[in-house]
Amino acid sequence: HYGLASALTKQIANHVRRYAAFLIHLGVIFIFIAIVGTTAYKQEKQITLKKGESTTIGDYELTYQSISQKRDAAKDMLLAHVAVKKNGVPLGELTPQRFFYRSAMKETQVTTEVSLRSTLAEDLYVSLASFQNDDSATFVIMVNPLQNWMWIGGGLMVLGIVIIFINNARGRKREAKNSKSKTSKSKK
Repeated sequence: HYGLASALTKQIANHVRRYAAFLIHLGVIFIFIAIVGTTAYKQEKQITLKKGESTTIGDYELTYQSISQKRDAAKDMLLAHVAVKKNGVPLGELTPQRFFYRSAMKETQVTTEVSLRSTLAEDLYVSLASFQNDDSATFVIMVNPLQNWMWIGGGLMVLGIVIIFINNARGRKREAKNSKSKTSKSKK
């Protein structure tokens, strides 16, 4: 089997540009598939839930369990606790948040922190849009299929480009070395 590994290594070494180009094209295909998946099959909904109520989106069931508050030196935080199931199987809890930053000018700046569950197949985003005095909360929920394949495709493209650059630099270095040795032989 040593001969097979050696032959494969030699084949790749002799055709580095070809295999690097293959990686780049594979990356483009992955990005194209990810764009189609995220645009054609994206699901989104905004819904207001009371504690204990559930909603579904795609294969997911989300149950609004509770809201909690925290405080640090710079901000007040509102955290919603949302239980997540996929096809009836519990996956854990997502905690979308709203941050209320305090300032010396008595103005509060509000930011929304999205809670994310990411897999190779899809991303589930849950955002806390608002919270009402009756303990109900409004959520924006999105399922983006194939989102991570865009990153994988981009990574493959970058890897292919880096391999080509390294191979070209080595080739120029080799040519310069060969050129020097030919020049020194011709001078003798």
